[in-house]
Amino acid sequence: MPIVSPVRSSGAAISGTRRYSLDNPPEGKYTVQAVGNGMQSEFKPVDVAAGKAATADVSLATAQHAALPNAWPRRNGDVGGNEIWTHQPNTPLVDGDAKDIGATKCMECHETERIVLLRMDREKWELTVARMRDYGDEVGLGQLTDEEASRVVDYLTKNYSGEPGSVNAWPPSAVYLVASTPDGMIWFSEQASDKTARFDPETRVFTEYPVPTAESDMRRVDTDPSNPNRIWWAGDTSDRIGYVEVLK
Repeated sequence: MPIVSPVRSSGAAISGTRRYSLDNPPEGKYTVQAVGNGMQSEFKPVDVAAGKAATADVSLATAQHAALPNAWPRRNGDVGGNEIWTHQPNTPLVDGDAKDIGATKCMECHETERIVLLRMDREKWELTVARMRDYGDEVGLGQLTDEEASRVVDYLTKNYSGEPGSVNAWPPSAVYLVASTPDGMIWFSEQASDKTARFDPETRVFTEYPVPTAESDMRRVDTDPSNPNRIWWAGDTSDRIGYVEVLK
């Protein structure tokens, strides 16, 4: 993955040559490329030792490659840096009282996936609808009356709670995100069951590790670079973070 850092020019152009410097980069291996005026150089590897300077001479000798269109995997250029759902047909909302309100006033700001993919109880839907009403006031969009807001909360709680019988009821575990550790283990979050799990590709064994707090809404997981047996997780609607560490 390329890392773009600010550089400092250290002199005027002389015979087509210009010098740039990057102050105090961390020790390590770098790849340098120059781009400008529709031209680019080849990539050049540079090793930076602790406390020592390193140089790289590059030349703008090749026409710059055309920029790739913004896109998600397997979708060619139909996403412009926003959620993919804004570029795709909306998922229809389930029939019921207040559906018409959701399909008009709520959709002034966002697509239906913001509703369909959320799974919240009445208290959280009440807070969310109240927050959306505040946003509507700020930008001058169509506002919900108190009666409409109450109907919307009833509708969302009944149909989009994630509980058994609701439209978006959770699957048994609801795997959300996957991460791998240097020892080859595959970790993932189980959003619906408040667990992280580890898969050993060699033994093909799954091991689950429950977190101590219910309704953690665990989504993001990432490895700890200082400890391959520790996995950090972040809850979405729970405002919690934590880690699971396998003690050997």
